[in-house]
Amino acid sequence: MTSTSEQLILVSLDCPHFAVLSELDYETLIDYCNREDPETWQFLLQAYSEPRSSLENLRKFSPTRFVRDERQCGRAECLVHSQPRVTGLRNLHAGLVEYFNTRKALYLQLAKEYFDLLPFLGARTINGLLSKIAHQHFSIETQHWTLDPFFESWQIAATAMNFRPSTDGDEALGHVRHALKYLVLGVADMKQLMEDIWSLKYLVGRFPEESGLERTDRKQVFANASRAAWEKRMSGFEHFGVNVRSVKRPSPESLEWQDEDEEMSTPWEAHREV
Repeated sequence: MTSTSEQLILVSLDCPHFAVLSELDYETLIDYCNREDPETWQFLLQAYSEPRSSLENLRKFSPTRFVRDERQCGRAECLVHSQPRVTGLRNLHAGLVEYFNTRKALYLQLAKEYFDLLPFLGARTINGLLSKIAHQHFSIETQHWTLDPFFESWQIAATAMNFRPSTDGDEALGHVRHALKYLVLGVADMKQLMEDIWSLKYLVGRFPEESGLERTDRKQVFANASRAAWEKRMSGFEHFGVNVRSVKRPSPESLEWQDEDEEMSTPWEAHREV
């Protein structure tokens, strides 16, 4: 149904179901909807929005575009009941929480891989265009993660999911659809981060002479300092999740590592001169 070479679309429905479609499948669906052929498009929506396969497609294909559709999937339980059923909401909520936690674990794994690679990278590689997003995110950025635009969609999604789907109702469905939207908005940045790490692993593994494979004391010092700075700016992230509505942002006074004097001599600036 889908291809990883094209943009994938998450279609949020007006019920506890959603579909992950290729652009071609989405265009086909819209074409049938425009023909006012409800029997066909409801059949397609039911097929595309099967709960288990939808969550699997969300995890596997990571759609980068979100579309909100006011149609329901056409299943009996969604048509008979005027409000979304609690069972469907619970299942969808649980699936999204699992997806969120998986993404968080993946981010931490990417960070580990980056800092394991950093002692092998020369200044030319880090100062160049290769894996620019990863270097910016892990070695250059100094903002606390709660202020970093990279995590803005994560925080909105986590807040939206921080509810108990214990009753039927449009309000609970609204929370879920809001969470879906912002989970999708964060996918593109994560994909780029993954591609950057893969590029660095390939460079170090296949072209050591290009990456400056030899580990030197100076490179190791830079790598250690970069990791320490990243860990400070990520303080509180380990407790961040759906069960925590928000993380208190630290005051500027508490971020001593971001004061003006230290910004003038960051590990990144020192490494640029290597």
